[in-house]
Amino acid sequence: LSMTLRTCPNSVKGNLEFGMLHLQTEQIGPRLEPATAIQYFDKALMRNNNFCQVNFYKALAHQHLNEWELYEQHMAKAIPCEETMQFAIQYWQNYWNVQFDQQHGDALKDYLKQRFQVQMEAIHRDLVVAVEDWNAHIDNVQERLDAAIIYRRILARIRYG
Repeated sequence: LSMTLRTCPNSVKGNLEFGMLHLQTEQIGPRLEPATAIQYFDKALMRNNNFCQVNFYKALAHQHLNEWELYEQHMAKAIPCEETMQFAIQYWQNYWNVQFDQQHGDALKDYLKQRFQVQMEAIHRDLVVAVEDWNAHIDNVQERLDAAIIYRRILARIRYG
């Protein structure tokens, strides 16, 4: 893998995989290196800003660093993608349930709700575009997806304060 990055340092896939290694303790040693992983993910995103797997794993790296707003931004970009949607939605729902279940003062609750609403609006916009693209390639109308249903399923499992 390091040979891949030496010969092709701008490889999106190579930077993704090298970043993922820094999130796996058994691969690099006794501790995670999320900050180093983020550096590789940033290189990948400079080449392809919409690569869903990179956004998903970058969100996880930010989670390890307790950088919650960056976690939200990148996980929200991973949700509307076929290859990351299932796990991204699970992480998203768990994250927001923890946020809303904690005891916060009114000001912080309002701030969290505002952040949640902004991210959910972005997810909805991206879902509509992604579903339109998916459906354009599906001939059978009954197999087509509905962005509104996916969006409601995301919200249904979040205990919105």
